[in-house]
Amino acid sequence: MADAQNQYESNLLEFEAYKILDETLAEAEAEVSTRIIEPIEDIVKDILPLLTDNRYSSISLNERLEIENVKREKMGIMPDDLSTGGQGQLALALRLALIKHLSGNQRQTVIIDDALVNFDEFRLSEAKKLLSDFALTHQVIYLTCHSEMKTWEGATIQSLQ
Repeated sequence: MADAQNQYESNLLEFEAYKILDETLAEAEAEVSTRIIEPIEDIVKDILPLLTDNRYSSISLNERLEIENVKREKMGIMPDDLSTGGQGQLALALRLALIKHLSGNQRQTVIIDDALVNFDEFRLSEAKKLLSDFALTHQVIYLTCHSEMKTWEGATIQSLQ
């Protein structure tokens, strides 16, 4: 009987420890949401409509900073259901929002490798403007092998050919 009582108390103590751990993790997750996820989602709200000609307005991120859905009017769309160009626009908006939020007021070097390759002409023009504006606060290095990228107003073009 004493052994059973001791085992019960040990299990009860372990259960209480797990409960405390679960509550602590829930608090940490809420903190991540408040300090990281929500501000990044807010920044994306400013960027995404510019890149998508107002087609998409915002995103929802999970605790791993993965895009759960993209808002179009009042509908949520899965990222995999977007066109290749749409996915590229979404990825660029999220990258820029992450950089903007995590860098604070410190200038960062940002290297982008052919992120605009699947954009149509209008969205390419808008993305170039956005990146040019972004380059006012960060050093942006854009790598490409596409000749149409050689015309970029406000950019310093370096050719390796």
